[in-house]
Amino acid sequence: MRGADGHAPFAIVDVTKDEEFGSFIDCLKQIFTDPTDLETDAEFDRLFRNPSLARFYLLLDSNDRPIGVQLLRISPHVPDAMYVPYGGLVPEFRGSGLYPQMARFTAGRMLETGVKFSLNDVEDPARIAGVYPNENLDEVLERCRRRIHFFKRALGMYFVNDHAVPYCRPASDDPQQIQAYDLLGIRPLSEKDPMWGTIFNDRKTAIRKEAYERMYLSLMRIEYGDVHSAPTARELRQRYPAIAEFLTSLNCYQQEWVSLDCT
Repeated sequence: MRGADGHAPFAIVDVTKDEEFGSFIDCLKQIFTDPTDLETDAEFDRLFRNPSLARFYLLLDSNDRPIGVQLLRISPHVPDAMYVPYGGLVPEFRGSGLYPQMARFTAGRMLETGVKFSLNDVEDPARIAGVYPNENLDEVLERCRRRIHFFKRALGMYFVNDHAVPYCRPASDDPQQIQAYDLLGIRPLSEKDPMWGTIFNDRKTAIRKEAYERMYLSLMRIEYGDVHSAPTARELRQRYPAIAEFLTSLNCYQQEWVSLDCT
């Protein structure tokens, strides 16, 4: 792959060796500088030692310096989905166009294994007020909007955004708490797959309620499962108040379609 100047070569490494994993963690912490945004080192190590649960990718520049990462969470019990909790570039390479190239490469690799869609969650500008009290709110809102716009434009991602059924999930620092300031992102790995004709409406402005529930549960089953099993919807309801709240709200919703973000 090449950078914006069309000249400098870059390499994507499927992280399988301990030294590569160490480089991945170092680069990840350059990109995500808030420790509360990250899993523990022990959790990253657990995932690395269980390749049926995660794939780690590094982007190297022409001098073999790590400049980008992507972590894909997967599950043998949810074979058609993957969840991307972490991905990005070190600051000096942001805006270079390299991350979409990396994401397309890894999507191609995962398509070969049977994965059909990628999931992530991003901060919702409409509900982010108060989450970062030490930062300027206008700057926080602009950052959120830029991120959503990037995912839509560069990766072909759709975000579910319907005030009647607001997305919520277990908090990252305490899964018994409710985190209610995100949107669910859905990225088809192949738009040619006929399954999408049954999931989105013709104008791509809404998603079927049943599909929204299925994809929400796919993410949660991947995140909270292990090599032996993935929790059922009932088990997720029992263990996590946020998931119980979301599914209750969605079950009470009487419409066939749930709105996508169309801004």
